[in-house]
Amino acid sequence: MRQPFSGRRLGAATALTAVTLVAGGLAMAPAASAAVTGKTATTPVKPASSGQCQYILVTSGYPITTARAQACENGAGGTWYSWELCWAGLEGTNVSDYVVTLACNAAAD
Repeated sequence: MRQPFSGRRLGAATALTAVTLVAGGLAMAPAASAAVTGKTATTPVKPASSGQCQYILVTSGYPITTARAQACENGAGGTWYSWELCWAGLEGTNVSDYVVTLACNAAAD
């Protein structure tokens, strides 16, 4: 019976995977992408924002009100107390603790 992967084939596949991952990682580095586009990297992009907070609220069944939108905005403020402001604002509008935690974490990331 023939083995699906021989030792030599498995070693070659592992080496090819490692080379691909290393080469792909280098291509994704900010300096490499800046060299390709001719632009310099300044500030990293913030992956989450008050929009992510609001998305979690909507998908969890909580409509966006002015108070909830403001709480999400406070959570994305970038200060050390932003998360607490988000928490207090959303909890004050009767959002469950679980959803408040998810939404405020998304805003603060």
